[in-house]
Order: sequence, then C-alpha cells, then structure tokens
Amino acid sequence: NTKPESTPNSVAASQEGFVFDPTQSAKIRQLSIAVFRKWHRHLILAEYGRGDVLQNDDKNPFGWGHIDGSWNVKGDLNLLARYEQWQANLRDPSTVKKSYGAGVAVTSADRLSMVTLWLNKNQEKPEINNDEILILFRLNSNFL
Repeated sequence: NTKPESTPNSVAASQEGFVFDPTQSAKIRQLSIAVFRKWHRHLILAEYGRGDVLQNDDKNPFGWGHIDGSWNVKGDLNLLARYEQWQANLRDPSTVKKSYGAGVAVTSADRLSMVTLWLNKNQEKPEINNDEILILFRLNSNFL
C-alpha cells in the first residue's frame, strides 16, 4: 500500500511513466520469477517481473526483465554482461526503457572485496544522454 503522505514528491508518476496519482492511496502488487545456472565461477541469470498499480477502480500494469552473465576469465577476474528492459505502463510503448551493460570485476584472493568497472548504455524515449561509467567497490563479510 502507498499513502499520500509517502508519495507526494514521487518521480514514478511524473518522470518514469507509472500511471498513478501520488496524492491518492494505492496498492501495488507484483510477481517475479528468476532462473539461474551457476557452475564453477560462472553465472547466467534471467528474471522477469510483472505488476499492477491498483488505484480507485483502475488497474495499471507494469513489467520488467533482465538477463545477466558473469564469466570467470581466470582466477579472480570476471567479465560481466547485462541486458535489461522495463516498462512503467504496459499500455504505453513510449515508457519502454532498455539498458545494455558490460563490465570487468576483480575479486580479492580472500573474496573480502571486489572492484568493478561497469559501462552502461541506456535507451529511452525521448532519447537523453544518460549513459553511465561506474567504478564500484564492494566489501564483503565472511560471516555471510
């Protein structure tokens, strides 16, 4: 559930294309399914999700999906790839957004830290220049 107190400045409706009135209460339901295959230090993952924003007597559908791959090149070096697509309003094709990404990750020998260089190409309508280059540092815990 959402309440007007939690969504008055929401960008989901104004910028992302979701169909809902942030000044009214709403319910959001969603379901996602993921399948993956992991072998040695390689991984393929696919996930699909579908949901509805329920407000007043309206039901407004949205959806998303992505495919990820991680290939261990040698030792602690992995190549990464991702394709992602999401649509804030399944009735409006102009809300489709796509993202293509590739990267390289290096993990420490003890697997406590990882550094990733990630390049992302974003496609949406109207086309805006918002592609990304990210450097990520992750610190892991052996307790997990």
